[in-house]
Amino acid sequence: MPSSLSYADDAGSVFTFGLKGGYEAGVKLVSVMAALLPIASGLEEGSELLRSVAVVLIGGLLTSTLLTHFLAERIRANPRISGSLEKLAGVFLIAFGVKLAISR
Repeated sequence: MPSSLSYADDAGSVFTFGLKGGYEAGVKLVSVMAALLPIASGLEEGSELLRSVAVVLIGGLLTSTLLTHFLAERIRANPRISGSLEKLAGVFLIAFGVKLAISR
């Protein structure tokens, strides 16, 4: 295999998503799922308390990954939506900074 190819060139569709950075998202998805599935299924000792947390984390991770996969290109293509999201992120960052400044 030529050295110019990256791991994403040989990876399956789970790891590529057809997007830039899709390989990293797929690796993160699979690794976190592998860590949380024993807890969610109740196989780990003492996992009764963490079972609901693991199920929520798995659901949130799957939902966010799939939404990102299907909506990322559409959001990038629409300047109105991407601009609104950037402004919303800025508001949250400013609010977080104000909260940090007040709490000290």
